[in-house]
Amino acid sequence: MFICPKCGNKKQLYVSYKNNKPYCLLCLNFNQEIANISKTIKPKKVNIYLNYHLTYDQRKIANNLVQSYLNKRDVLVNAVCGAGKTEIVLKVIKVAIEQGCRVGFIIPRREVVIEIGQRLKRIFKNLKVTSVYGGHSKVLDGDIIVLTAHQARRYKDKFGLCIIDEVDAFPYFGNKVLENLVKDTCYGSFVFMSATPSKNYDKYKSLNLNKRYHGYPVPTPKLLKKDSFRQIIFMIKKLNEYKRNNKPCLVYLPKIKMCLYFYYLYRLIDNKCYYFHSQVIKKEDILSKFRRQEYNVLFTTTILERGITLSNLQVIVLFSNHYIFNTMNLIQIAGRVGRKKKYPSGDVYFLASKITSEMQRAYENLVKVNNDEVMSFV
Repeated sequence: MFICPKCGNKKQLYVSYKNNKPYCLLCLNFNQEIANISKTIKPKKVNIYLNYHLTYDQRKIANNLVQSYLNKRDVLVNAVCGAGKTEIVLKVIKVAIEQGCRVGFIIPRREVVIEIGQRLKRIFKNLKVTSVYGGHSKVLDGDIIVLTAHQARRYKDKFGLCIIDEVDAFPYFGNKVLENLVKDTCYGSFVFMSATPSKNYDKYKSLNLNKRYHGYPVPTPKLLKKDSFRQIIFMIKKLNEYKRNNKPCLVYLPKIKMCLYFYYLYRLIDNKCYYFHSQVIKKEDILSKFRRQEYNVLFTTTILERGITLSNLQVIVLFSNHYIFNTMNLIQIAGRVGRKKKYPSGDVYFLASKITSEMQRAYENLVKVNNDEVMSFV
């Protein structure tokens, strides 16, 4: 039986033949240049440059991650949105580099790869931090490689420590090809991170952190039952209120065409708004303008359920009963609010013609994590 050496596929349904030689159809498009780099790096002294201190709970988990790494044990960090997961892994990255191990930091989406790559460059000033994603892959070597899962095939057995952020996110979650390619990158240990991990990760040691770094709870959403017309009226009223109080807002919609419709509708009231979805070309430019408050409002899809942090942000989800909105992405959407210490709270509204079980579970989950003990080891 043919087993794909690239992605581990065993299903013969996805095997074809050319000149009597088998090849895998599942990973046919993963034909990137393989990184011609050594398995290990030269050990070096690592300094961490942060202008703030980790909390007691963050330090406890950071130390536990180091012990898991030294014991070659894979581990899950189950932490609420805004708990400071990046800060938690800094110490284990330092230990791995000082032992001569290259570190891989795998993230589902390119926008977040760019952001995390820039942050790590500021934190590890004496290390080479390389970001690799579609359209940005000329430089493949580094002490720390920040990459999308689609670039994993370049790095077979190149990471002594592999950190995978947002393991529950598209396109990594549920994609066996990507999961197998990522698995092959690491000869050491994995750190899986998520605020909403699936049951697939129950087999791993879990380090749980249910409080944000600033000590305030994750905002719980208000579930409002309204027909479509009243949802629109409510949205306009709130957006006008936010504009008066200089509060940026993300409005989530289930479809791209809805983003465009509401953008053109609300632009008649406030031209400092825009839209953001998977087909937008200049994504980084739009997000930069939103962060600089050149836009008061972004109408978006679930593409921005993760990876965006903005001071004093408010959130409205229209038509929350649509099937595209599930418990996990609603939790992530709520987690966009209150992430900054200066503005640790804010509005989260889920508007729907009927309250779905997915909406209710998202609400109950956030209530539960806010009431649970801050930290636990499982």
